[in-house]
Amino acid sequence: MATGKDVLDHSTTITLPISEQVFYVFVAVAGVLLASLLVYVFLPRPGESRIAQRIDTLKSWLGISNASREGTTIAFVIGLIYVALFLLAVIATFLMILPVITGSSADPGSSADPGTTPAQSLGLGALLVALLGAPFLIWRSVVAQKTVDVTEQGLITDRINAAVASLGEEKTRGTGDAVETVPNMEVRIGAIYALERIARENLDFHVQIMEILCAYIRENSPAASAEPLHMPEMPEDDVETPREAWERWKQGYEDESGAWHDGLLQALENLRSRIKPRTDIQTALEVLGRRTKAQRSREAGWPDPKQDGAFVFDNPYPDAPAYPESDSAEAHQAWARAFATFLSRSEDTRRAFSAYQGYRLDLRATNIQGYDLSSLHLKGARFEGAKMQGAKFLGAEMQGADLRATQMQGAYLWTAQMQGANLGGTQMQRAYLWNVQMQGAEFIGAQLQAALLGGGAALGPSFRSAEMQGASLAFARMQGADLRDVQMQGANLKDVKISEETNLHAIALRAASLRDVDDATLSQLRDHWPDIFADGSVSVSEDDRPTHWPSFKMDRGKFITEWRKWQADPDAYTPPARPDPPAR
Repeated sequence: MATGKDVLDHSTTITLPISEQVFYVFVAVAGVLLASLLVYVFLPRPGESRIAQRIDTLKSWLGISNASREGTTIAFVIGLIYVALFLLAVIATFLMILPVITGSSADPGSSADPGTTPAQSLGLGALLVALLGAPFLIWRSVVAQKTVDVTEQGLITDRINAAVASLGEEKTRGTGDAVETVPNMEVRIGAIYALERIARENLDFHVQIMEILCAYIRENSPAASAEPLHMPEMPEDDVETPREAWERWKQGYEDESGAWHDGLLQALENLRSRIKPRTDIQTALEVLGRRTKAQRSREAGWPDPKQDGAFVFDNPYPDAPAYPESDSAEAHQAWARAFATFLSRSEDTRRAFSAYQGYRLDLRATNIQGYDLSSLHLKGARFEGAKMQGAKFLGAEMQGADLRATQMQGAYLWTAQMQGANLGGTQMQRAYLWNVQMQGAEFIGAQLQAALLGGGAALGPSFRSAEMQGASLAFARMQGADLRDVQMQGANLKDVKISEETNLHAIALRAASLRDVDDATLSQLRDHWPDIFADGSVSVSEDDRPTHWPSFKMDRGKFITEWRKWQADPDAYTPPARPDPPAR
């Protein structure tokens, strides 16, 4: 009995009924068709993404979209082996039936060919049937997969609808006439977590779910529901003792009749006592703030729900160069060149932020008073018109966020990363901006009276027309910043850093204090020395030292006492004499 090998061996002796030139033309045409197929499959087409997403589509079609990398690799290897075996079967079948088609088979009775047995014919027929039925089987599989996809989409939609319905769940509490309807927090929080899970497992629905959660926050915590902040009236610009006036505005004071007048600190404390953050809103904010990189990439591809893109707010913001410790002209020039490069790169990054067309979290006109957004990922989010007094942003990532016209009095932004953020017109009185990273941020027209912006904070470059009376800028780095028309009366400028590139045109520094600054900063402030109080920590020659500057370095308590004496009556102030050295 002949075996399959015998058939293959025998088939190799068959002479095809075509010329050699026609054969090679056939091979060339097949090669061109195969190459065209490969180009069609792998090159991007309009409206489609990269090859990686084609692979994701194939994985979804095969039903292994949630498989691990190892499982996916094994599935693809098995698939390639199967394709290779299928092609070999097709070739073998072609070689088996070719003699029948061409009539070139040998005489069954001859010794060269024992003939085709009934079993071989049956096997050949079965193979032909299998090959002919393969396309229909594949088509049936495709239809079945599409049915599964539609069913899965319907199930996900049902899950989303059920979760959304639960977001409006309420319950009653109390008895008799005191019965009231309140949000059912347990059910609503469960619904929020359910939506988070769906968004992570099904990226095609991610943006829609983020829109649902943002809308939930906007509807259930609108800016109109915020508690009012009863701020004290600010001192006039031409007040005779600005430092004292701004200190009274901040700390409160008792008038001549003994009546107490609350200052900004008391107003903020009163506000915090009235703020009652809701647990469901806090949970929704946390879900928004812990989106994965894959989720943010899907936001960048919006409005195509299946398209990924570059989430530009994840790109690292350019670092501002540190000012050199050396006082040499060469060191300063090198820094100036590096700073100019930083400004150019910063502007390019901000333009990229502005040009971004993908989805952004929309929390405009919301009430976020007292909520904790610490360490959350809120890059690029929109907060215009939000009320955020007393909120916590410790370590929050808010690069490129839009915070125009927000109210952030008393907000805690320690170590927050807000590079390239837009803070124009923001009200940030007594905000805590300690050690924040705000390179490239815009503060045009912002109100930062009594704010704490020190601790190595990297700020600016634009504070143009900002109001910073009584603010603490201790240790702030502001080389090259734009401080035109800034109001900084009574500000604390201890160890602040500025350079000749810092724009101080029309800046108001009356009654500000200066301690432990470097020579470059001192030189740039020379025109303002008569309006500033300093002590011996500021190194100037005795010929240049203003008459109201004590010639020795005082401790902090003594410095503040003398500073306030000078503010109370600058014309009559006499600096204290240098104390005698301790006896040996």
